[in-house]
Amino acid sequence: MYQLIISIISVLFLNACGIEDYPYLGPVGSENISVNFNSRAEIRLPSRSPGDSFINYVLYYRLYVSIFDEPGTIYTGIMNSIHSSLLTDYSYLSSYTNTDSTSVLTTTPSTFSNRNYYQLELRGIDNSGLDKDYFGRTLILDFNQTPGMIPKLVVNNDSYLLLRANGEGVFNPVPSNRYFLNEPDLNAFENATAQINADVAGTQDAGKLYVYMSIYIVATGINWENVSPVFSSPTFVGVLRLPEPTGQSNPESE
Repeated sequence: MYQLIISIISVLFLNACGIEDYPYLGPVGSENISVNFNSRAEIRLPSRSPGDSFINYVLYYRLYVSIFDEPGTIYTGIMNSIHSSLLTDYSYLSSYTNTDSTSVLTTTPSTFSNRNYYQLELRGIDNSGLDKDYFGRTLILDFNQTPGMIPKLVVNNDSYLLLRANGEGVFNPVPSNRYFLNEPDLNAFENATAQINADVAGTQDAGKLYVYMSIYIVATGINWENVSPVFSSPTFVGVLRLPEPTGQSNPESE
C-alpha cells in the first residue's frame, strides 16, 4: 500500500512539473534475426506495433572495402580483419543496441549519420520504410553470390531490388545505378569521399577487393507532443558481402 501511495504521488508530481513521458518504441529482438553465411539474412518482424508513435521500420547500412576474403558467416572476431572501421562502428553502435545495459543510449537522427550509415532504399517501396502492413512478416535480405545477381529484399512472394542511398542528394554515388554489386567504381579508394561514395569505407590495401555491408534495423515514429522523430534501439542484423558484377542480369527481369 505504501509503495502504491508513493507511485501515485510521483505521477502527480511529474504531471504538475510538466514532465512528459518520452514515447517508447520496442526494438526488433535479436532472436528474430538469423544470418546464413555472408549471403542471406532473415528478419522476423513483430506481429504487433512496437509503440503508439510507430511509423515504420527502416534499415541502415554502411559498406566496407577489404582484401580479406570471408566466405562464411561474419562474426565480431573477424570484423577488424575485414576493416578497422567496421569494428569501430560496431563497437560505437553497441552502446545503442545493448538493450540489456542500464546505460543504453537514446537513438537520435545523428546516431547513424555520425558513422556514415545511411537508410537503405528499396525499388518499388516508398523510401519512408516498412509500415504496419509488414507486421508479422519475414524480411529476407538475399545477397546471392552468383556474379551479376543484384541483392534484393524478399517478402512473401514479392521482391524489391536494394538501392544505395545518396543522402537525399548530398552525395552522388557511383556507379549511378546504385546497385549493391562489387563494381570497380564502388570499391575504388579515390571515390570513397563525402561527395561521391559517402556510404563506403575505402581501403588502400593492394589485392583483390571485396565489399561487405553492415546492416541495422530500427523502428521509427513521431512524438506528436512536439512533432519530433522517435527511434527504437537499433538491432544489428549482420554483415553480408556484395556479389561480383560479372554477367550482370537485367534488373527488370528479377
